[in-house]
Parts: sequence; structure tokens; C-alpha cells
Amino acid sequence: MLAPLLLTTLLQAQVSGAPPPPAAGAPRAAANQTLTAAVKDVPHAFARLKSWTAIAVLSASGAGAAAVHPEDRDLTMDAAGSRTVDRLTEGGSILGSGYVQVGGAAAVWLTGVATSHPGFAGLGADLLEAQAINGVLTSAVKYTIQRRRPNGGRYSFPSGHTSATFATAAVLENHYGLRAGLPAYALGAYVAGARLHDRKHFASDTLMGAGIGLVAGRVTRAHGGRATAAIVPLQRGVAIAGSVACPW
Repeated sequence: MLAPLLLTTLLQAQVSGAPPPPAAGAPRAAANQTLTAAVKDVPHAFARLKSWTAIAVLSASGAGAAAVHPEDRDLTMDAAGSRTVDRLTEGGSILGSGYVQVGGAAAVWLTGVATSHPGFAGLGADLLEAQAINGVLTSAVKYTIQRRRPNGGRYSFPSGHTSATFATAAVLENHYGLRAGLPAYALGAYVAGARLHDRKHFASDTLMGAGIGLVAGRVTRAHGGRATAAIVPLQRGVAIAGSVACPW
């Protein structure tokens, strides 16, 4: 139910809020270059992790995970045994998988390139960048902590499905605002619930995953500092006026 709502919102945003596609016959160079720009930005994105906001988000997620840790097993068992959760979260683990999140991002970029639409290609490139950053961060913590899953598997903390979905949500919010962000974050919570029900993760795993995903989506080039400048004529010469938009 959430996925069709999010898709409808994105289609409406493309019609009403996204930049128009290039004129007919325009080269696809701009759309093709979006992925190159995203790849080049990855090192800068990791540097942006030092921002106070990124640190605050990760700290808050860690604190939340620590707070629910004593109740982890009970929360997971309650979710796993609930018929209501079973009905509501069916398919959530599939939506949060790397095949869907990374594959969907690649499909968006390819669509933008095929239609010569730099805006849509840029969205796909930002989604791919966010997934790359999220994958590195999530894997690094998983291999460091090496927590056992509720079902006995390895690498429980944090939840990669949750972090991947929240990374996507953060990018969508940046491009289209809360009208796309809110359904996407709700989808992330839906995926987190599914991971609890399937006994793949504890509640603290999903809380930390949400924080990592949010940060990964927020440090992409779409959130990098932007500078604008204009030449303003004066009576005796010209002046350069501009503004800088800082990340976060």
C-alpha cells in the first residue's frame, strides 16, 4: 500500500515540480554526466560525515538503540508472533533488499539517460551515491560489532534493509520535499517492522540502521554546499553578488 502511494507521489512531482526535460534533439551528455559527478563526489560525501548534524543524527540513533537494547528480544518475539504485524509487513523485506533499492536507483538513472532528462538522471545518480555510502557505513559497523541475529545468523547490527530504505527516503525528500519524503520514511518504518517480524533483526538494529541511512542520504552531492553568483552593474563598474547554501 505504501509503495504505490510513493510511486504516485513521485510521478506527480515529476509533472509539477521537476525541471523540464531538455528540448527535443538536445544531447544526452548532461544526463550521462550525472553518474560521473556522483562517483566523483563520494570522497567528499564521506568528508561531510564530520558535520555536526551528521554526528548528532548518528548519536541520537545510537542512543535510541542503546535505550531499547534491554527490550530487544521481547520486542522481536512480540513482532514475530503477531498476526497483525505478519499481515501488515508482508513483502517488507523484499522492498528493503539491495536488489530493490540499488536496482531501483539504477533504473531511475537509466530512465533519465534514456529520456535525456538530466533531472531524473540526477535523482538516480544521487540514489546510487547514497546506496554506496550507506553500504560502506552499514557493512563497516556490521563487521565491527558482529552481533548475532535473533534467528542465529550473523551481522545483525545495524539493519541494512532499514538503512538502505532510509537512505533512499532522504534523497527523495531532498529532491521533492516532504510530499515524497514522508511516504518514503513510512516505507522505511514498514521495512523495519518486517525485519523484526522475520526475526532477522532486533529493534535496536533497525533504529541504528535508520540513522545511518538518513545520514547516508543527506551527505550526497545533492546536499553539498551550493554557491550562486551574479554580476550586478553599478554606476562605476560591477559587483559580484552571490550566496552559498551549506549542507544540512
